[in-house]
This record gives sequence, C-alpha cells and structure tokens, in this order.
Amino acid sequence: MKKIVLILTLLLSSAAATYAFNQQSVTAYASTPNQHAAMGVNINSLCTYLQFSCEWSNATSGTAVAFGDGLLGQYGWSEGNGDSRYSVLGSGRYWSSLTVYIYAGGPLGAEGTATISWF
Repeated sequence: MKKIVLILTLLLSSAAATYAFNQQSVTAYASTPNQHAAMGVNINSLCTYLQFSCEWSNATSGTAVAFGDGLLGQYGWSEGNGDSRYSVLGSGRYWSSLTVYIYAGGPLGAEGTATISWF
C-alpha cells in the first residue's frame, strides 16, 4: 500500500510541475520618462498556453507589441478608436524568449500594463 501511495504521489507531483503557471508584467506610466516600457521574457518551452494581454487605465492612447522568433501580437488604440484592452493567444508551439514593448499616452496617472502568462 505504501508503494502505491508513493508512486501516485510522484506521478501527481511531476504532472503538476509540468503545468506550472508563469507570469511576467511590465507597466508604462503616461506623462513621465517611463511612458515607454519594455521587458524580456525567457520561456524556453513548448507552451500549452501562452497569452499576451494589455490593459490601459486613464490613458488616451496606447500601443503594445510582443515578439520572439515570430510576432505574438501587436495592438494600438486611441481615445474613441479601439478598446483599451487587448489579448491574444500563442499556444501550442515552442517559444524561446519574447520581447515586449508598451506605451501609454495621456495625463499623469494614466498607465498601461502588458502581461505574458504561460505554462
């Protein structure tokens, strides 16, 4: 019985480790020297799930792009033209690393955040 429990524990823990959820974000702050922001994300994995999402608050415009050996997603919007949220999936392939750029335009206090989530 102890061997069965040990085997099941090992199998379940290795399966859970395979699907560890990872997330990395960067924020741009409008009307500051940090209105443009960038980050590098090391993935080095065949992604079952990979999402690039962006959200701007109190901003009047914004742009964002995420790319590696291929384009994951790019988006631009301005007040009255487009939505202040964007999301795209790039699952089911190997990604080595990604570079993410985001810009937030608008009054002081406006910001935009780009997030990469994967497992």
